[in-house]
Amino acid sequence: MIFQLTGRDYATIILNGGAIILIFGVLRTFLFTNVKDRLDDVLFIRLMILNILLALANTVSYVIDYKEINGAWLIKMISTTLFYLVLMLTGLCWRHYTSVRFAYDLRKNWRRNLIITVAALLSLIILINPFTGWFFSLDPDMDLHRGLLYVPVYIIIVIYVFAGFFDIVRYRTNRGTKGPVPVWFYMLPVICGGLLTLFVPGSPSFAPIGIAISIAFTHAGTVTEVTDILS
Repeated sequence: MIFQLTGRDYATIILNGGAIILIFGVLRTFLFTNVKDRLDDVLFIRLMILNILLALANTVSYVIDYKEINGAWLIKMISTTLFYLVLMLTGLCWRHYTSVRFAYDLRKNWRRNLIITVAALLSLIILINPFTGWFFSLDPDMDLHRGLLYVPVYIIIVIYVFAGFFDIVRYRTNRGTKGPVPVWFYMLPVICGGLLTLFVPGSPSFAPIGIAISIAFTHAGTVTEVTDILS
């Protein structure tokens, strides 16, 4: 049995550990708050919990890569499937949160039903992927190969993310507020994390830490705006 951590493994553990620590730091601000009466707070907490799961699944998927231990291939398949499933649910939760918090247009209407239906269908595709290979496949050496639906699923996730940021832009425009920083600043960590992970071969995963930073920026911006309104 050979299980030796590589430099990429250590980098992934550090990055994902940083993401989890950052999320727990934001979660602490909700400890003494009654969130049951606010749907947007409940959704935001779910978003943070999903990001913690995302970081954990991503860590296992990367660390188990190319390790000569019994069941390594199966662990890689399960953790990678879980990572993409949680990533889809994170995109859905983010879209729902921004709609409730900034747009108020997805509580009970056809848009909400459509978004949830599409996300449920794509989540099912990811769940059954180990048997179909439609989303991705793993060869015996644990190299990941993109399937026919890999790009379409990613496009849907990206649409959810950008639609959420558009909700924030529209909210600020309608209220005439600029917020502490431009909205594109919130988007930057997610975009950079995703691009680095996708287009830099052999790099550690930057997706969870990018999402965590954007979550922290969004929370800080929301708290600042509420404080300005109340003051």
